[in-house]
Amino acid sequence: MGMVSLLSWNTRGLNAPNKQKEIKLLCNEERVGLIGLLETKIKKERMDQLAEKMFAGWKFVTDLECHYNGRIWITWRPDYYQIIPRQKTAQLITCEVLYVPLQLSFEVTYVYAFNTKDERKGLWEDLITHGRGCSKLWMVIGDFNSVLNAEDRIGGNEVTWAEVVDFYNCVVECGMMELPAQENRYTWSDKHEEHRIFSKIDWIFINEQWFDTMPECNARFLTEGISDHCPAKVTFVEERQRSRRSFQFCNVWTQDPQLMSIVKEGWNNNVEECKMFTVVKRLKVLKRGLKTLNTQIQVQLQRCPTNLEYQQAEISAYQKFRWSSYLAEVYLQQRSKATWIILGDDNTKYFHSVIKQRKLKQAITQLKDSSGLWQTDPDTIAGMFVDYYENLLGRKATERVKAFSSIIRNRNRLSEAQQQEIM
Repeated sequence: MGMVSLLSWNTRGLNAPNKQKEIKLLCNEERVGLIGLLETKIKKERMDQLAEKMFAGWKFVTDLECHYNGRIWITWRPDYYQIIPRQKTAQLITCEVLYVPLQLSFEVTYVYAFNTKDERKGLWEDLITHGRGCSKLWMVIGDFNSVLNAEDRIGGNEVTWAEVVDFYNCVVECGMMELPAQENRYTWSDKHEEHRIFSKIDWIFINEQWFDTMPECNARFLTEGISDHCPAKVTFVEERQRSRRSFQFCNVWTQDPQLMSIVKEGWNNNVEECKMFTVVKRLKVLKRGLKTLNTQIQVQLQRCPTNLEYQQAEISAYQKFRWSSYLAEVYLQQRSKATWIILGDDNTKYFHSVIKQRKLKQAITQLKDSSGLWQTDPDTIAGMFVDYYENLLGRKATERVKAFSSIIRNRNRLSEAQQQEIM
C-alpha cells in the first residue's frame, strides 16, 4: 500500500456540486489523507454539513473565526494523520502533524495570502516570527499570491524588486528553501482569451531541519482541472507500484471530437495473432489513447503557455464546464460508482541544506527515450544512459579506443581553427 499524501489546492470556491465531486475524485486518485482547501467561500453554518458530505469520518479545522469567507479549510483522515492546530489567522493555519504510518512529526503551515502587497505584510511578519522560534521540521505550503523571481511570470507586467522584496526577505529570515517539484512550472493563469498571464504563486517551502532528518519527499504540481490553480501534492517517500485499475469507458468521451480518430488509430493496429488476441491487443492500444483525453489540453498548455490555439481550446473547455455542466456531471456520476474514501558559504547546517536542495533540483527524475516518451523509473533512466554511451563509445575496448581517438582529433581540429581565427 502506497504512502498517503498531503495536498494544498486553491479551489476558487467550493459551493458547486461539480467542484465537490472533483475534489473527492482527486483525493481518491492521488491517495490524499491531509488536504488544505483554499478560498472555499463556505459559510460557517454550512461547514459541518459539507464536511459530512465530502469527507465523512474525517476531522477538520478552519479559520472561519478569523475571516468570514472560509479562506482555509484543513481536513484529514485520523487513521493516517493526527493534527493539532497551533496558530490561526486570516492568511494561515499552522498545525503540528504526526504522520501515523511512519511516526513522522513535523509542523505544516497552510497559506492563503491576501491579494494586495500591503495586506500580505501581516503574513510575512507571522511567518518570520514563527520561523525564528521554530526548531522543528517545518513545511509551508499554499497560495502566496506572489511571485519570487523574474522568471515566475509570463505575460502581464514585468516582475519588479519592489513587488517581491517582502516575500524574498521572509523566505531568507525563516531559513526556508523551496522543495523542488515536478510537472507544472506555472501554477496559476488568469484564463483570459487574449494576453493570458501565467504565474508561479503557489509554493512549497521547507526549513533546514527538514533536509537533515526527513525522508526523501516527492513534490508535484498537478494539472489545474476545475480551478485556475494547480494542486500541490507532497508524498513523504516514493510511492510503491500500485495495482492497475480495471479500465472503464467514460460516456463523456463520446462527445469529444478526437474520439473517432483515436478509435481508428487503435483499432487499425496490426497484430498477427489469433482473432481473440488481436481484439484484446487492439482494445489495450485504444484504452491508452482514450485515457489521454481527460487532461491533454491543460498538459499541452503548460508545455507551451503562449500557444494561442491551446489557450482557446482550454477556454472553450472551461466555459462548457461552467455554463453547461451536463458532460461533467455524466462523467462524475459514472465514476462515483467506485468506493469513495471515508475516512550561505559558511560551513553551517544551512549551507549543507542548500547543497542538498541543489542536488534535488539537479537530480534527473525523468528522461525522454528514443521514442519520445518520458521515462520516470530510475532503473530505466540508468539503462538509457548506459545505452547512450555504449552507442557513442562502443561496447569493446578496441571500439572505445577508436571513439576516443576520433574525439581527440575533432578537438584538435577545433583548437587549430580557433587559433587561426585569433591570428
